Amino acid sequence: MLVRDPDGYLVELRQASDAEMRDAEPGQIVGVGIGLTVEDGPRALELYRGLLGFPVREQWQADAAELALNGLTAGRLVEIATTIPGTAIEVVFADFTLGDALVTPQPFRWRIQDVGSPQLQLEVRGLDALIERTRAAGYRFLSVGARPIQRPFGRFVFAIDADGILVEYAEPAASR
Repeated sequence: MLVRDPDGYLVELRQASDAEMRDAEPGQIVGVGIGLTVEDGPRALELYRGLLGFPVREQWQADAAELALNGLTAGRLVEIATTIPGTAIEVVFADFTLGDALVTPQPFRWRIQDVGSPQLQLEVRGLDALIERTRAAGYRFLSVGARPIQRPFGRFVFAIDADGILVEYAEPAASR
């Protein structure tokens, strides 16, 4: 089931497995994932898998029922499930090819100050080297000159992926 949160984001609710249901308390969340719609799945993986090391767990093409769940009567949806390294958090990239003349895809150009603007925050080690690798790969930065911002908790910088999603690289302070 898909529902919208107060900011308009889609939240997908799925039935847990029998084992998860048996071991969980009523209303308990038993899994988590982040879904991002991308223009080109393989291109998105250049950053997330190639540069940031997200392993691809699986890839599948949606059937007609899944297309209908996403409001489409035609087209194609390929989903690529990855995992954020060092965590169990799943990130699923949804790559739609629309065949429905009533739907025209429009890319968002997010700004950090936009209410509900998505961003990923990744805690990293070796921030300066990651900034250079990201810059060399041709990605843009929201942070002026790709210079990290220093705060008591550490340093951080905002990169922008190929689909305009903000990806924050945060390096904790050494004393943490």
